[in-house]
Order: sequence, then structure tokens, then C-alpha cells
Amino acid sequence: MYPVMRQEFFWKFSLSDLPFPLVFVKPTANELKKKATASEDILLDQAIDLNEAAIDSAPFQLVLGSSLHKVHTLFSLLALSHAYVTDRGRLVGVIALKELRDALANIYVRGAVPVISERKQTTNDLFLTRILNDVEEKSSRD
Repeated sequence: MYPVMRQEFFWKFSLSDLPFPLVFVKPTANELKKKATASEDILLDQAIDLNEAAIDSAPFQLVLGSSLHKVHTLFSLLALSHAYVTDRGRLVGVIALKELRDALANIYVRGAVPVISERKQTTNDLFLTRILNDVEEKSSRD
């Protein structure tokens, strides 16, 4: 029924029936600002349903430059699957348990070289490099 009403509307009125200024009216800056503000207000007033979202209520953070031993200990004791890496309060990367295991497994084989995996890494390469360099320096001292 809606398409019929729509067709009837267009049959009744055409662009030639409307006065020329009404067809090509450029909105003013104030009108555009009012429309934008109104649409922003509508969006901000909408409720967001977070019931389906998987939100970690207490995400674990690591400071950039944490030692590999400390990171491994925290993952083991707290049974973490991933941890967020921050530098001066800003998120730098995410390290997963699998990446930590790969780094630990290859530390003696490759001499503390970061693991190159086929999957997309979730950590910042700078973070892993710093951790592995720290471990290499500590092992060379001993």
C-alpha cells in the first residue's frame, strides 16, 4: 500500500508545479547547525544495550617494559588469557597467553628473538622486543 501512496504523491506533484525557489533552497549555516545538534542529541539520548557485549569487569594491565619472568608469573598465578599493555596510561597493545608461550618456548632456541607467527599479533612489536631484550641482557649477565 505504501508504494501506491508514494506513486500517487509523485503523480500529483511534479517539480514544475513547485515554485523555483522552493526546489533549490540552500540551507543556512544556522539551520545545518540546528539539525546536526538535534541529531546528536537524539543519538546521545538513546540507550545502549550492553547485555550481549563481553566486557571484562577487571582488565589486567601491564606496564611497558615489564620483564618476561614477571609477565609469565602474573599470567600463571592469575590464570590470565590476555593482558593490556600500557605506557603512561595509554594503551600500547595486548599480549595473549599464546604469544607469551611462543616467546618462552623459543627463548633458548633463537636466543630471545621475537617470534614471527603466521597469525596477526595482538601486541605491539616494540613491547615484545623490549621484554626479550631485557631477558637477553639478564641472561648474559649471569
